[in-house]
Amino acid sequence: MRFASPLLLTSVLSSLLALSACRTESRTDVQADVQPIEPPPPLLDVGPVYEAAIRYELPPLPAHEYPGLANVYALSASIVSGGEPLEDASFDHLAKWGVRTIISVDGKAPDVEAAEARGMRYVHIPLRYSGMTELQIAQVAKTFRELEPPFYVHCFHGVHRGPAAAALGRVVRDGASREQAMAEMRQWSRTAAKYEALYATIASADLPTPADSAACTFDFPSTKPAPAGLLSSMIELTRVHDDLKLVAKVAWMTDPTHPDIDAFRSAEQLAAYLRGANELPEVTDGPADQREWMNEAVVASSDLVEALRILRDGPQVEGKALEGVEREVALRVATSQADEAFGRVKDSCVTCHAPYRNR
Repeated sequence: MRFASPLLLTSVLSSLLALSACRTESRTDVQADVQPIEPPPPLLDVGPVYEAAIRYELPPLPAHEYPGLANVYALSASIVSGGEPLEDASFDHLAKWGVRTIISVDGKAPDVEAAEARGMRYVHIPLRYSGMTELQIAQVAKTFRELEPPFYVHCFHGVHRGPAAAALGRVVRDGASREQAMAEMRQWSRTAAKYEALYATIASADLPTPADSAACTFDFPSTKPAPAGLLSSMIELTRVHDDLKLVAKVAWMTDPTHPDIDAFRSAEQLAAYLRGANELPEVTDGPADQREWMNEAVVASSDLVEALRILRDGPQVEGKALEGVEREVALRVATSQADEAFGRVKDSCVTCHAPYRNR
């Protein structure tokens, strides 16, 4: 079994500060000494990849926690993995460390303005828990190879999808072995066993060569473009809708079998997708009944967001938090309102699909 140096790894954040202090503004200078790294071949006959991720033994390494930044792991002088930056202080920390490129693999549109105000660039490549597609692998690899380090890689909590993307960067940019990258996912970031497909991407996917990355067409969008056309929008909507169905079954709380699905965030995504779809010419210039159903879905999704906001933040009256029996009653009402609003979204979608989905 091989061991990574805990002294080296726990000092990386300090090293990032030092790099920030002496950094030149020239991207060419920063990138000049980075040699192209050919990816290692896929691992063969490793069995369940989650179990394989324990064979490369790492020393214990606790996560760093900062205001609005959870599960932060400095994996190398080039790559830091963690949770979504949630407040201004979070971006201040990233800038202090000298981070130049932030990669978000979460579905939510990132706070590009906050990053750019501090001299950092966002790249948005949303990933699913079901692993990375060939195109997503190519985009993540190209980003790590061609944009300016250090990189901060995040999903929402910084436990599953973000560490998987960071692991890909560790292999294609840092030259880490696939075994070590998987070990960092499991032993440090605590990527769950149920997301075997994320581990499988690192273990056995055919990773692009430097030449492949150079030939890949990708313009590093700061926010993933909205789906083109109503059909594409409906595909994205269905994915978020399916996540919401899971948390609706547990009264909009965290589903223990899907701990990374956040009801409020998913509802916000659903509402954003519906608003975008409702502005497409296929809808605005379409039949009157379709417009009516889409408008109802938009209103219902907004109501869902507001009900889930109460469940997330707690019920208040005139800025004062309710307590005791009043709080419990208000939470039950908000849960009922969330159920009702989600039901209206589903009814509108079903009604609209019947005549128009397969046109």
